[in-house]
Amino acid sequence: MRKPDPLMMMGVLIAMEVIGIYLVANSLWTGRIRFTGHFVERVQDPYLYWIELILFLCGLVVLPLWMLYRERRKR
Repeated sequence: MRKPDPLMMMGVLIAMEVIGIYLVANSLWTGRIRFTGHFVERVQDPYLYWIELILFLCGLVVLPLWMLYRERRKR
């Protein structure tokens, strides 16, 4: 199996971060997180909103680090 190009991996990581930052900024601006078929509103469910936002932000940090670690171990 071929190794992915490092520039392509960098592009994928940057694209993931840009999309994630956009989604977080949008949810902070509008006060709602959109899921398939329903919204979680900050006014109606404040604890659920903030917990889901924190989990999403943790995913934005952990997923790229895990991808970089996995790529580093294959060498």
